[in-house]
Amino acid sequence: MNEILIRTNKGEYNPGEEIYGVVYLNIINPTAGRGVRLSFLGYEHFLYEYTDEEEKDKDGNRYEARKDYMRTSTTLFEKEDPLMLGSYMIPFRLKLLSELPGTFHASNYDAVMKVRWVATACYSVEAEVIDSKNMKVSQCLVIYQIPPNFTPTKLPPQAVSVARRVPWLLFFKKELHVTSRLKDHWCRSGGTAKLRIIITNDTHVNVTGISIKLVRELMFMCKIGSQRRPRVDKCVVDEVDGRVLIHPEGEPVTLSQQSILNSHAEAFNRGLDNILIPLKDGNMRPVIPSVKGSHILCQYSLEVQVHLSNGTNIPLTVPLPAVLPCENPEWQRWQAPDWVSEAEVTSTEGLLSVPSNVLYSEAFSGIPGFQRL
Repeated sequence: MNEILIRTNKGEYNPGEEIYGVVYLNIINPTAGRGVRLSFLGYEHFLYEYTDEEEKDKDGNRYEARKDYMRTSTTLFEKEDPLMLGSYMIPFRLKLLSELPGTFHASNYDAVMKVRWVATACYSVEAEVIDSKNMKVSQCLVIYQIPPNFTPTKLPPQAVSVARRVPWLLFFKKELHVTSRLKDHWCRSGGTAKLRIIITNDTHVNVTGISIKLVRELMFMCKIGSQRRPRVDKCVVDEVDGRVLIHPEGEPVTLSQQSILNSHAEAFNRGLDNILIPLKDGNMRPVIPSVKGSHILCQYSLEVQVHLSNGTNIPLTVPLPAVLPCENPEWQRWQAPDWVSEAEVTSTEGLLSVPSNVLYSEAFSGIPGFQRL
C-alpha cells in the first residue's frame, strides 16, 4: 500500500521560529497522484452554549468566536505525469508568525446551569498527494506562548514586595518586609513551580505560617454584534466597547492550596526558599496551560498570605507569567519505517523550498534520512 508520512524537526515551537520538516512518500503501487500539497492550519475558537430544552432551538442560544492565524495551502512539487514507483523525501520550511496564542484546550459541561463550553487554540501541518484522495497525513504542532516583551536573560523573574508597619513601643513603628518571586520565568503544565519568599523582620511580631493558593482565571471574549443575550447568566458580562466577556468558571478558581507552619521561628522570620507548587488540580491532573489570544484568556497566579503572631496577615499576589502546555505526545511517539532510509531527496522550488546547505545543517540533523555534514 502506498504511504505518506510527515515529520518536523521538533514537536514544540515558539512564535517566530522556523519549522523544518519532511514529507515522506513510499509509492509501491501505481497511483494517479502527481505531487504533494502542504497546508498549515492554526486557529483559536471558543463555544459557550446553553443546552436546556427551552434554549437549544432558539436563535442566539450560544456565544462563539473564531480567529484563524495560519491557513495556507502550498504545492511543494507537482508533475504532469503520475508519480513513479519509489520512495521520496520532500523537505520544507515555514516561518511562524511572531505573535501566536499558545496551544490550548479546555472544556466542561455544567449540568446545573445546563451550559456546555469548549475552548481551543491548535496548530497542525498537513500533507496530501495531489489527485489521490486516500493519501493524506497531518501532524499536530505545539506552540509555546512566550510572555509579552520577554527577552532571554539571566536575571530572575520580577519580584513582588509588600511592607507592613508594626507599632513598636508607644510612638514608634517598625517595618516588616515580604518579597516573593518565582525561580523560573515559566513552568510546564503538570510540572512544579518554585517560589521564594524573603522576609526582613525588625519587629517584635513573628511569622507564624505561610499559606499559598494556586489560582486560575479563565475568560472568553467576543463581539456583541446583533446577538441577543440568551438568558440571565452571572458568568456573562456586557462591555461598553462592544464586547461580551464570559467567565465560564465564574470567579477565579482555587486549584490547590498549601499551608506551611512555623517550625523554627528564627529561620521562618527570614523567609523560605524553593517552595514547591505542583501545577496540578485537586485531582492531580495537569492544569490547562495559560494562553492570551484574541478570544481566550487563561492566566495563573499564586496568592500568598504571610500570617503574623499579632493575628494579621500580609497578602501578596505573584503572577505566573506562563504555564506552557505539555510536550507534543504525537511527535514523541512517531517512528520512521524502514523504507525511509532508502528514500531519495526531491528538490522543490517556491516559498517552502529549503536550500541545500540547510538540508545538511543542524536544522535537519534530527530528521530521519538526513545527517549533518
